[in-house]
Order: sequence, then C-alpha cells, then structure tokens
Amino acid sequence: MNNSNKTAHNFLKLYQAHQSWSEATFGTEKGPIGPLRHLIDEAQEAIDSPDDITEYVDCLFLITDAARRAGFSLDDLVSAGFDKLEILKGRNYKRTPEGEPSYHVK
Repeated sequence: MNNSNKTAHNFLKLYQAHQSWSEATFGTEKGPIGPLRHLIDEAQEAIDSPDDITEYVDCLFLITDAARRAGFSLDDLVSAGFDKLEILKGRNYKRTPEGEPSYHVK
C-alpha cells in the first residue's frame, strides 16, 4: 500500500472510529445543528491557537459529524468537495492582508 492509499485508509478508519464514538456518546437521534454550533467555538479556538493541530482536528471531527448526522456519507463529502473545488477555481479573489478572509468577487 503506497502512502497515499495508506493515508486514505487511515482517514476512513479515523472517520469510522469517530462515528462510533460520537453515536455511543451523543446518540444517533441528533441532527447536525449541535455539532455545527460547536464548530463555531472550535473555529475560534483554532484562530486563537493556529499552531495547535488538535484545534483543526476538533473542527474536522465536528464538520464530518454534522455532515453525517445530516445524512451525508464520507463519499458524499469527497464528491461534493471535488465539485466545489471546480467552482472555486472559476471564481476570482482579491488579495487581502494576512489574517483577513478572502471572499470571491461577486
């Protein structure tokens, strides 16, 4: 197994392990809104500590958990990600100062 396949395999294992933990801890009946609201807080923590990789992992777990609770599979996320990337490539963005968001020109 090459490194790319190993990374993809490990990501799937991580996704599945987090799903099992989340469902056992929080239940299966909850939807995506709670994790999305929690994501707002975790994104701020990542802003406050951009060198702490665990803050990015918290965001990753919350976004995948919310998407799964909304009925999207990991395959759905990846497919939609490729589709969205093509849309992003077709947009124009203005340069912004460091630390400021870059929005596409409308």
